[in-house]
Amino acid sequence: MAIRFRCDGCGKLLSAKDQDSGRKATCPACKHPTIIPDKSEEAGPPQVPPEEKPAVQCEIVCHCGRVLMLTPAQLEHGVICANCGRRVPEGEEPETPGPDEMTELPWGLGPTLRDAFIYPARGTGLVSIVIVSVVILLASFLGSYVWRLRLILSILASGYAASYLLSAIAASARMERKPPGLPDYRDIVGDLLYPFILFAVPAVLSYLPAIVYASLAVARAVPAAEVFAGNYMIPVGLLILLALGSFVFPMALMRVAGLYSLTGLNPVVIFRTIFRVPLQYLGLVLVLLLAIGMGFVAQTALTMTPFVRICVGPLIGPFISFYMVVATMRLMGVFVAKYQDRLGWTDLESLPTAD
Repeated sequence: MAIRFRCDGCGKLLSAKDQDSGRKATCPACKHPTIIPDKSEEAGPPQVPPEEKPAVQCEIVCHCGRVLMLTPAQLEHGVICANCGRRVPEGEEPETPGPDEMTELPWGLGPTLRDAFIYPARGTGLVSIVIVSVVILLASFLGSYVWRLRLILSILASGYAASYLLSAIAASARMERKPPGLPDYRDIVGDLLYPFILFAVPAVLSYLPAIVYASLAVARAVPAAEVFAGNYMIPVGLLILLALGSFVFPMALMRVAGLYSLTGLNPVVIFRTIFRVPLQYLGLVLVLLLAIGMGFVAQTALTMTPFVRICVGPLIGPFISFYMVVATMRLMGVFVAKYQDRLGWTDLESLPTAD
């Protein structure tokens, strides 16, 4: 059974698991530290000692204009305004803006991009990114020597990375400030192969028209006008289909991450959702492409730096790439949090909790 107890600061009724008794918890309402008792307290109104008077509430006006009634404990420790996400009474903007503060994309980047680029570095995010990058690098290294295991190692390493990325989308959709912890790997099928499938299938289906068209173009089965792209000639039709795949893939991935199931790949729901927020979603896609481009430029610049190349070696490439991918996952999750009322995804009401 859950332990029900009152916060010492504001009197809010809280609950915790039995195994958490004796641990220190922070009240989500007033941020006051409270020790979880061994057994539940009475669910009635908080008891006021006879020698003490009930806490007098003070009227505080937030930066956004909302009037808040705070107790002395809340004034001391501060609370988060539910309207704008700022801390009251300090009035300081938190590192993670609330979903209502996230600006329209891409015309007002502001806190959206700033939060996305800082997000992977919060908490244990950098350690997790390093570990995932090492796993990918080791799989590639071992696969180059043991060619029979190359495909299996690549799938397992990709599944490990995909599990972390899907958790990052779900955690960001819940507006959690820190990235998720490292994924589990004890169950090869459930923890590695299934996340790989969840990430790979939306990508394959989104770019399937481009894949089919490229195969037909190589076989000269379709006439195609071509354009120069560096030292190569690329069919115009292929470029159009690649752009279409890049436009559809983020929405498909957000659906799959929210449901943690391939049942989210309903094309009717995906395209209907896109038309519900067309300009906002177009802005998201443009910002995602911008973030990926910035990551590629940063990776190229760092790999060309002698000091970085000598000290870090081949790890810098996977690290920068995965860091930027995590930032793009943050953007997708924040997009779901900001426009959840307009998306109409009633089946995403209970997003999976990151391990």
